[in-house]
Amino acid sequence: MSLFDIDYNALVKILLPQQLRNANMKAWLNSLVSPVVYVYNLFMGNRYDNLYVLNHSSQVTYLQAVLNDAFDNALRRIIIVDGPDFEPVYTYLSAEEKAVFIYKASENLPTSLYTNNETVTLGYDFIVLVPSSIAFDPSYMNALIQKFKLASKTYTIKTV
Repeated sequence: MSLFDIDYNALVKILLPQQLRNANMKAWLNSLVSPVVYVYNLFMGNRYDNLYVLNHSSQVTYLQAVLNDAFDNALRRIIIVDGPDFEPVYTYLSAEEKAVFIYKASENLPTSLYTNNETVTLGYDFIVLVPSSIAFDPSYMNALIQKFKLASKTYTIKTV
């Protein structure tokens, strides 16, 4: 039992004086307390949702658990994998003796030069793999991922 567990029916019964305890009086007091019970139930639902969010972080295992809880609770087939890693081609000064040859178009070996900032936009930090047999709302899945992922991470959702 925690601080937030309140049984309003029992509370009405306990606080009612002994000589006034009859069915009509209990029913009348329970009807007066019903708006408080309604707000209490809203509060407890929100409390459990907040505790769920606090118990899950942006770690891959927790994000995977959140997605499986929401979309595939029985079989838990949604997985998260690392995104592709694109290595940039660097050019070096001649004094560094690490030559990278740039080819001509006629040689059929094109090499693209990228800066570090350009290679960040080429890929994703992680990919959410969802089996094709799972029916899901992409906007809801995006909202869940946005809620739990780190702000700097990029992702994509792929159906496999």
